[in-house]
Amino acid sequence: MRATSGALLVLFVGSFLQPPAFGRSWLIRPDGSGDAPTIQAGIDSASVGDTVLVACGTYYEHDIVLKSQVHLRSATGYADCATIDAQGNGSVIRSDNLQVGYGLSGFTITGAANSGMFWRGCFGPVMFCNLTGNSGIRGGAARIEGGLGPQFYCCMFRDNHALGDGGALYTEQGYTFVYRCTFHGNRSGAYGGAIACQSNELDLQMEECTIALNTAGQGGAGISCLDASGLTLRNSTLAFGAGGEAVRCASGSGTPLVQCCDVFGNSGGDWTGPLEPLLGQDGNMSEDPLFCDPAAGDFTLQECSPCGPLSSPHPECGLIGAWPIGCGGTPVTRLSWGAVKALFGR
Repeated sequence: MRATSGALLVLFVGSFLQPPAFGRSWLIRPDGSGDAPTIQAGIDSASVGDTVLVACGTYYEHDIVLKSQVHLRSATGYADCATIDAQGNGSVIRSDNLQVGYGLSGFTITGAANSGMFWRGCFGPVMFCNLTGNSGIRGGAARIEGGLGPQFYCCMFRDNHALGDGGALYTEQGYTFVYRCTFHGNRSGAYGGAIACQSNELDLQMEECTIALNTAGQGGAGISCLDASGLTLRNSTLAFGAGGEAVRCASGSGTPLVQCCDVFGNSGGDWTGPLEPLLGQDGNMSEDPLFCDPAAGDFTLQECSPCGPLSSPHPECGLIGAWPIGCGGTPVTRLSWGAVKALFGR
């Protein structure tokens, strides 16, 4: 499956960082002097196969509705280029029952009051995006309802808040795929500090992700799900969550598929509930991942991290988490639970 995911990533990167060979590009500029005055106007003007290309800068728009088979991307294809700020109004991006062939790449999504992104019954890639500072009733950064949902590649979910479940991501029915993404500093008022999956008819697949320093109000500091049998975790880290166990299963039924994962330092327990029988199997462990500077949002790994490629105790797993080795050569102190609470200012 990891090879398949990598092939998909290469395919999507190639298609998004270069405009399509057919269709035209609609250039949007912050001062409104482009081919259309706003991002939404550019999407409305575009036809099948077109790309709405957004110049670097900040755009103050909300409830932007995507269109089938129209690509929306920033000029560089990376999140630090273009910011869309909803300024406390609605959602930033909305997608409702679109056909295959659309996608989103290279934006910072912020300032939403009703989830940064809202997806219903739509299939398509979301790449190199930073979803930060959004809120909602469920799913502060993204809310997904039904069908084949989006696939998130190399995205950052940071400092989002939900009044209910899913501080960053809330999924309800359907299928969602998350690859090499980071979830940190997200908060839920109820369950799932980072992610909540609230359906028996749901598949959530996560590979090479870092889920750290998220807080749940009632349980499931990292992930809360209704039925664990629909959850797949591979080569991922769930660490230092507050307000509950790493993974909570509401129904108490089902066993997730978990391989080569490090679950460590969560206030309500690590390999508990649906994860309990999986520790020590298939490369799973409970070791301090030794992030370089988690308090500053740096989740690259110390040179001696057990999550680094070819590292003991499971060299066969390769890299665990979204980030590679980023520092080394200096003795490190393993984080105690008291130190973790200090990161939250508690």
